[in-house]
Formats: sequence, structure tokens, C-alpha cells
Amino acid sequence: MVYGSAEMTSKTMEDRYHRGLAPRLPDAVWQHRIGQCRDLLARHGVAAGLVYSGGQPLTGSGWARYFANFVHSIWNSEVFILIPVEHEPVLILNYQFMVDIAKQASSIEDVRAYKFFGTDLYSPERYQPMWDLLTEVLGELNLRGQKIGLCFSGMQGNFAPGPLIEMLRQRLPTGVDLSREFMDLLLVKTDYDIAQIRTSCEIGCRALTAAYEHVTEGSSPLDAFGAFIKTAGDAGAEFPGIFPETWHMTVKGGVEVPNRPFWLRARRFVSGDMVPIDTGTTYNGYPHDMGRTGVVGKPTGDQQRLHDANWEAHQRMRDALRPGVKASEISLINFAVAKERGYEKIHDLQGHGIGFFENESPILVPWSDVVIRENMVINIECLMYVPNFASSLIEDTYLVTKDGAEWLTESISPALHVG
Repeated sequence: MVYGSAEMTSKTMEDRYHRGLAPRLPDAVWQHRIGQCRDLLARHGVAAGLVYSGGQPLTGSGWARYFANFVHSIWNSEVFILIPVEHEPVLILNYQFMVDIAKQASSIEDVRAYKFFGTDLYSPERYQPMWDLLTEVLGELNLRGQKIGLCFSGMQGNFAPGPLIEMLRQRLPTGVDLSREFMDLLLVKTDYDIAQIRTSCEIGCRALTAAYEHVTEGSSPLDAFGAFIKTAGDAGAEFPGIFPETWHMTVKGGVEVPNRPFWLRARRFVSGDMVPIDTGTTYNGYPHDMGRTGVVGKPTGDQQRLHDANWEAHQRMRDALRPGVKASEISLINFAVAKERGYEKIHDLQGHGIGFFENESPILVPWSDVVIRENMVINIECLMYVPNFASSLIEDTYLVTKDGAEWLTESISPALHVG
């Protein structure tokens, strides 16, 4: 589906950001999303969908942006999006102070809030005020007693709060869990999705290139991080949550530095450090996620061989990425190349879908039977490492076409970045 231009003038976007508003979502895009949702609900014989969106990626923060163009403003923000088949949607917030900004930003006109505090936070009673408001809304729309489709999924599965799920199971016996079906709405990208993802990838490539300009002897990860943030921000990136997500590092002398929690530190790079960086930002709600590997000073033969093996695996996975193959088939290529080249240690995850969530289906693991389809967007994420020596990461984003895979993050070389 082709939509009208979603471009906004720099001044308009800057003004909206200054007021805490996300760039406006084209009405045709929003109507298409709501229409797809209603078709899904009708197929399953339910009268409305209730989508949970928490303030963190694992609790589905992206759903608020996807269906309501609303961005969570605080870590414990929670919203519920009620999408009836035959009535207009309703956006329910847990903080009254967010109502005014939601009304300005959201594609949904009916915005309400309940009192979040003042109840038992450790039991289903925590959600009693939400339930009271939801019951009121369902009554207004003549939906009480009707079958309701529920969506609890966030990035990588269902991480919705236990008290919420327990309460809805007790109070809403007509609820049907359609979380998987909602996530399936995101699998195949629209033209609008693809355009936003392209821009997000372009920004990510520029920012990561700037970061590696500071992976040099005497510089620190803080220097590289600052260059990344400034470059991405100047290009229009958003920074929800904690980004960039992970900066791995293996330092000279065979001492492995844990990925977390100290990925940013003041230690200075020295010759011989091998520095894989896995970064992410967001553009217009669409995250990018990519990785490269650098070395400080001239790489040793062993470092170069490790990286070359990783790049070979990545290319063979990319060449096999096309409609009709299973995610498991792509994943197993990485294991096969690692074994051929004499390396046993690779990451369990070899890639994932990406779009409105940073990690979407299909997940590229040996046991996934998800079939790749045209217009999916897939990240191939190759990580090989030798314990107490070094690690190599190459992660790139590809658009699946009828003929193969289009490389969306090609503008930054996958070769070792030598600083």
C-alpha cells in the first residue's frame, strides 16, 4: 500500500518535539492500522480489542505509538488502547498529567485517565481504578459481556504485569488472548513502514561511523558514545529508554569486559583492543539496531581471521534470505560456517525481525519454523568469539524482496574498523 508523503518540515517537527509531541502520523497510515486490527478482531469473532502498552519495550511500549501515536513519557507509564470493531477507539492512561499532551499527539480523540496510585501495588487490586474506568467505557459502547480480544505482547513475548493478567482473567471471562495474532500484524511491512525504516537505518549508519572515529588509542567509550548521540540526534533520531543499547568490549591482554552494566566507562582504549558495538536509536517510532567491530591499532592475524569468518557467515546467511525459507535454515548457516572455520562460540541468537519493535518475529534460531515472507525486514546478527581473546559482531538490516535481500545498512563497511 502506498501512502501520501509523511514528511514534515524541520521547523514543524522541531516545534512538536519541543512540546513533547511525536511527529504527526498520516491519517491514511493510522486508518490502515486500525482497519487491519478490526479485520483481525472480526475474524476471531470478538467485539473489540484491548491492547496493553507499558513504558518499557518488553511490556509493549511500541503499541502506544503504533495505534495512538502516543509516546510514553515515564518508565512506569501504562496505557490501554480499546479498539472496538464498530466504534471509535479509546485511549486510557494511568496518569492524568499525560492526558492533555496525549490529546494533542494522538490519532485517537477519546483520551481518558484513571488514578494510578492509592491502591495495593502488589495485587490485582492495583488495577481496580483501571477496571472501573474500562467497565464504564464498555458500558457506554454497549460492549459489556461481549467477547474482547486481548494483547499483552511486547518485544520478545509477553512481559505484561502478572497482577494485570490475573485481574483480567478474573474480571473479564470473555477475554481471549490474541497477543500472537496482534504481533503478526507487524510481520509484513507497508510502504510507509519501509520508508521510515530506511531513514532510521541511514541515521544509524552515520552515527555508528562517527562513533568509530573515536575508537582510537587514548580515547574512551564515552568519547565514542558522545559522537554517536550527537550525530544521531542532529539527524533527527529519538532516544526513548536507554540507547545505544549495548557496547561490547574485549580489551588487550585477554581480559573480557562484561557487556553490562558498565558498557560506558572512562577507561582509555589501548592498541590491541577489539571493540564490537551494538547500537540503537529510533526514528519516528521505528528503531534501528546494527553492529560493527573495530580494533585499536593494527589487527593481529587471529583477530582478522575471526572477523573474516564472521563476515563469511553473515554473507552466506544474507544470500539465503528470501521468501519461502524458514528462519531456522538461515540460523543454521551461522553454526555451519563457525564450525568450518574452527570456532565453537557464537551467540544463540543469529537475527530477528525489526520494524516497530526492535525485536520482532521471526527470531533467527535453530528451532524456529517461521517462514520468511516478502516485505519482512530482518536483522542478521552474527557474533563469533574466542573466550578470553576477542569477539566479532556484524549486525545488519535487510528488506526481504521477491528476489532476495536488500541491504539497508550498507553505507557503513562491515570490515574491521581500524583506529
